[in-house]
Amino acid sequence: MKGIVFWTSTICMHSASVFEYVGGRMKVIIACASKEYGTFGTLNLKNVEIRQVRSKEDVDRLIEMIQIPTEYIHVNGCLKVYPGIEQFRYALRKLLKLKCAVFALNAEQFQWWGRKGFLRRMQWFFLYNIGIGRNIKAIGCTGKSGIEAYQKALVSKKRLFDFIYTVPSPQSYLLNQVADLPNVANLECGCKFVYVGQIISRKCVIEMVEVFKSLNTADYSLEIIGEGDKEGEVIDMIKDCDRIHFWGKMAPFVVRKILMKTDVLIQPSNLDGWGCTVNEGLMTGNRVLVSDAVGSSSLIKHREWLGATFRSGIWVDFKSKVLMEIERGSRSVDERKRISNWAECIYPEKEANYLIEILDYYMGKSQTKPLAPWA
Repeated sequence: MKGIVFWTSTICMHSASVFEYVGGRMKVIIACASKEYGTFGTLNLKNVEIRQVRSKEDVDRLIEMIQIPTEYIHVNGCLKVYPGIEQFRYALRKLLKLKCAVFALNAEQFQWWGRKGFLRRMQWFFLYNIGIGRNIKAIGCTGKSGIEAYQKALVSKKRLFDFIYTVPSPQSYLLNQVADLPNVANLECGCKFVYVGQIISRKCVIEMVEVFKSLNTADYSLEIIGEGDKEGEVIDMIKDCDRIHFWGKMAPFVVRKILMKTDVLIQPSNLDGWGCTVNEGLMTGNRVLVSDAVGSSSLIKHREWLGATFRSGIWVDFKSKVLMEIERGSRSVDERKRISNWAECIYPEKEANYLIEILDYYMGKSQTKPLAPWA
């Protein structure tokens, strides 16, 4: 194996940080349509070669450049076509026709329950068992919930492995920037909660705020960071509440610094394939309160010292868990250290080592399927 080619429409921290560490051990080419990470600009990545792929002709040129594509492992899970990424589906077809080893990563859980869920299961069953995806060697699913979803679609368990989204570790140069911090939370207010993410219906921010406004205690604060079409409604809801603060959108390195000051990160979504803010909260030593419809809840279940999960959409349960966290109070120095030390298992460098091990297993270089570091 000469290296890895990672075919992706955009470069984001959730995957690029892993491939940076893989690139320290072998050649890594990131084939992307855009170098921009959302509205945060271009990520200046180390240890990887970036090639922009905007057309089918670009795909052909890249495959020709690497000369013997079968000597590389390719990561390409483009089974569905959306406007602007047709070239990656073209690349997938071409790679499979050339008999290259192709893997899919970060296959997220989907709503497999109910009538619509049955149709989704049928769709993924077809794609991975009959359609183009049948020749993809293995699929890295985001956590136990992702594996469960694809097993419901009757994808062989032998082809599935645990592969979560990650984020840069606290020591990453990507986060090593200086910035003035907003005056976040009264440090004497008791338990400091924080929500980071989109302010949209699926994230259930409105319901979260309603629960906090109903509390008969002043021993908390709630910081809300993000943007979305529901932010005006949130601002209106909290205008007379001095314990809930809305900060709008912030750069990732600023968010990390704020998380060093909070106690409990909340992820209340009614559906999230993974939910990377949970990673960030744990890395900075926060306890996490997360909906069981969020993929990253698998990190918290059965580890009560990391926080708690609640039943999605059951706001009475959410409220009881909030009160429990208020009772637990601010995180101590020892608690923060214990949580952040545990979270080293989800650092991108650990996941990079695991990725190489899992690829070796599927390529026949190892006989034992490795366990994920966070398992």
